[in-house]
Amino acid sequence: MLIVLGGVLLAEAFTGIYFLSKNFILFLNPIEGISNDQLITVSDQWQKANYLRMAIIVATMVAFLKSYKIICSR
Repeated sequence: MLIVLGGVLLAEAFTGIYFLSKNFILFLNPIEGISNDQLITVSDQWQKANYLRMAIIVATMVAFLKSYKIICSR
């Protein structure tokens, strides 16, 4: 269960640190002052990092299900 907790904390920290700044650029701030090249670069970075975040979340879910199965079998 500690591995699951670590996975959840890692995913949340990664989201807060990496994605928050990208979200401001892509979704919240007016994009009139941002060049097309910068928007494309930021969106590509966001997409690639999201694959990593999804892998972390899937691995955490698998660890949770395995640990839950062990706990329930006792």
